[in-house]
Amino acid sequence: MKLLREEEQHLLLNLTGEFLRCRWAQYEALMEDLVLFIQSRNLSACSEIIILPLVSSTAHYSKSGTSMTYPLANLVSQGFQGRGVHMSVRPLPKLSELDKVARSRRNALLVFIDDFIGSGETALKVVDEFMSNHYVESDRLAICALVAQEQGLRWIRKWLCCLYPSIDCAVHVTRIRRRGISDSQTIYDRKGALSLMDAIEERFKVDSDRRRGYGRCEGLVTMLDTPNNTFPVYWWRPRGKEREWPAPFPRRRPR
Repeated sequence: MKLLREEEQHLLLNLTGEFLRCRWAQYEALMEDLVLFIQSRNLSACSEIIILPLVSSTAHYSKSGTSMTYPLANLVSQGFQGRGVHMSVRPLPKLSELDKVARSRRNALLVFIDDFIGSGETALKVVDEFMSNHYVESDRLAICALVAQEQGLRWIRKWLCCLYPSIDCAVHVTRIRRRGISDSQTIYDRKGALSLMDAIEERFKVDSDRRRGYGRCEGLVTMLDTPNNTFPVYWWRPRGKEREWPAPFPRRRPR
């Protein structure tokens, strides 16, 4: 059975040419950029740097950001040592640990890290939780990611300015990705291409909130796991007669 029509095959070949695949071997190189960003911050009055995963305390499954806190902290520490700068750099495995080990902190820089930011919803949820339960007046924040969707970054920055205009919170990403079809420079009939993708997702019975990738991100990215913001054709396991579809980057986590 032919699972994709000819014009759908051409579309996927075009999109796959723009696909970004980041494996663990590329993570350290991307993290080096985050190290430079952290070092570039005004740290003259900073007493310590605390590195946390950009993960809510209510998350029901492990996220990649959790595995990045210790490697990033190690790279940051090595960077300061190489410059002869003494700075305490402390990684924490989860946000709920913050008050247990650093309740009396002053002038700390808290770096929230993830490998990928899609719609920006997770980042906003984590900052909300932090501001409600853990914020200390002298805290400075940074939200960092290896890769992010441009629309998610815009939403985060806009939301921070509106709700928390008085806090010092920087946002930095190593690589920024735009929507795969709507912002494409190689697809001229974008409306037609979106219709083709919608037809594939309808045929594969993709959940409505995952159509075009969660948050309508139209992502073309896979990291250690494939974000649900990526077009589902790359990771979705269809139901029904299309279940034989060999998704190239199936998600290990829940849909």
